[in-house]
Amino acid sequence: MRRSGDRVSGTYTHKEGRLEGTLSGNTLTGRWTQSNGKGRLIFRFNADFSGFTGVWSYGDAAPDRQWNGRR
Repeated sequence: MRRSGDRVSGTYTHKEGRLEGTLSGNTLTGRWTQSNGKGRLIFRFNADFSGFTGVWSYGDAAPDRQWNGRR
């Protein structure tokens, strides 16, 4: 992931995944896209931004599926 001000973008290997969003404090709110779909996401980073807990959804549905990660 890369940050420019409050904007964040990044990629991941699963299905040519991309994400982008807005960072407010330690919370990233945004969208993901893959070769097979797209949807919304909310990530809450830990204090040093080395990991996050989050949720995602398909399309415009409210995010409710778990997505966690770390460096």
